[in-house]
Parts: sequence; structure tokens; C-alpha cells
Amino acid sequence: MAINKKGAMSPLMWGILAVVAILIVSAPAREWALNLIPSGTTPTGTTNQELCFIEDVTVTVGPTIERYNPGTTVSEYHQVFKNGVNKGRYLDGSTLTANPNDEITIVYAVNDSQAGNSGYYAAKQEFTVPCVGEVTTGEMKDSEAYLLFASDASNMSVRVFNEDNGNLNSATDNETLGAGDVVNLQMTFIGTYEDGYSPYGPFLITVDANKTLYDEFNINGAKKVSTPNQHSNKLSSDSQTWTFEVAADKDGMPGVQSNEQIDLVLTVDVDDSTNPGTTGGGLIYLVRYDGDWFINGDNGKAEWGYETDQDADVGLSNPQKLVYVK
Repeated sequence: MAINKKGAMSPLMWGILAVVAILIVSAPAREWALNLIPSGTTPTGTTNQELCFIEDVTVTVGPTIERYNPGTTVSEYHQVFKNGVNKGRYLDGSTLTANPNDEITIVYAVNDSQAGNSGYYAAKQEFTVPCVGEVTTGEMKDSEAYLLFASDASNMSVRVFNEDNGNLNSATDNETLGAGDVVNLQMTFIGTYEDGYSPYGPFLITVDANKTLYDEFNINGAKKVSTPNQHSNKLSSDSQTWTFEVAADKDGMPGVQSNEQIDLVLTVDVDDSTNPGTTGGGLIYLVRYDGDWFINGDNGKAEWGYETDQDADVGLSNPQKLVYVK
């Protein structure tokens, strides 16, 4: 510090101290001073002017547990992407190294719904690695993804009711149809308690029936979509399909969780010239397809959808329900 012979600071030093004082108390002045610092000097990992001096973050994948059964752990493999790059599958509880601000995507229990009673629907989670030394993915945002739905294993209860008598349709209690009839059949889909059926997205119902006996089918409130490529017609060359996308839309979550119920109406439009019940071929097949998260075998990306090609290992086997007519 410059001090004159009488022990007093020089005018120059008084000026410097005044500028420093202004910078301390004045936010605009501080911002002006910071703008004088050349760009490119901010350390990597800076967020909102906060510096991050951590380079390596240990990321523990999981732990995943069965939804509704917190005591049941899920020892499955999970697909991990870091900054869009597929890093492979990691067994639940294993670790990988990341850096702050890396973007992590995980598909838990990838493709595992195919395992039937012991399987789980895949769930997707995305988050940014924070400035900490270690991360457990189940504790990050969207953390409910680690609570996995056990697959319904085709146990969903499907009921169709006759229009003419209101009874449950069965092989011994048929719906009576005549030429030119248009009837509305009540249907209910009830999930299995503490399981799930396509819990993260809608599912498909494919109506398969004789194309010469029926003109049209519709399901109330459901969108008509293309029939999945893997659908096998039930009536060979006489078969025609109508496919609909169905969602529960409860609490913002499509599909069925636990024993939720979806009520639908199937509209049947019979051909004007033929009575389906007298031909012996009037059966109506209802085949359903669930959706799931999967890794697309063509592009390697995590996608949600139905099984539409040989590379997509999606959902359970495709159960069917018969509607009997006379």
C-alpha cells in the first residue's frame, strides 16, 4: 500500500479502495466487472455460476423393487445410455462412472415382460448427473420408475355381455345376430391385483372376424389403428381385422395398473345378406397386444411401442377372447 511520509495513503490508493467498495456493494458493478473476464475461463460442470470440482461420479443403477411389494427386490438387467450412447446392460445394483451434467437414460428390466409370471414391464428414467460424488438412480427425479410392475401374464379378466339378454357371453349363452343387425356389446377389462397390463401406455384390441359376415366393428372412445404385423388371422383367407388403441386414462396413466377396470362398448355391424349364427363361422375373436419399453434392434434406441417387427421384444404373449354368436 502506497503511504506518504506523513503516514497517509495517497489519492491513488483512496481511489482504488473506493472502486473496490463499489464492487462489493453494487450488483450491477459486480456484473460489469465479471464481464471483463475473458470467456472460456468458466470451469467444466458450472451450473448457475456454481463451480463443480468433481470429475468422476459413481452411479449405482437401481435398486429396483416390485411395485406394491416393497420387500421384493428385482434382480434384473437394465439398459443404460450416457449422453445418448448405449453403454450396455447393467445388473441391478452395479455401478458405472459418469461426470457431472452427463445425461443418463435407463430402461429398467429391459424386455423382461416376456418372462410371464416372473416378469416385469420395462420402465424408462432420464436425469442429469448432479455435482456429487455418488448417485443412486432410484433417488433421482422420475424415481418411481424403479418401482416395477409385475406383468399380468395374461390374467386380465375380459368379459363380454350379450345385448339381447344382458347375460355374460359364453359358449352356452350366445349373442343372437341376424342379417343387417347393428348391436352394442358391453365389455369390461379388469387387471390383476398388484400386477400391470401395459401400465405405461395404451394397449391394442384386434377384432378378427369373417369378412363376408360382418361389415364393420368399432369400440367406443378407442382410436382405430393399423393391425400389428405379427397378428395371425384366426380365419385364414376369410378373416378381416379391425384394431383399436385402448387406454384407461386414469390419473394421467394409460394402460391398466393393478385391478383397474376399463369399460368399453363393441359395436358389431352385420352384413345385410347373411345371418352369422347360421353359418357356423360367426365367431368374433378379440386379440389384445400390450405395449412396453424396448430397445429397437434396428437403431439401438430406447422406444415405447407394440411389437411391430422381429427386432422388438415387446410385451406378453397375445391372449384372445371369443365372442359367441347364434
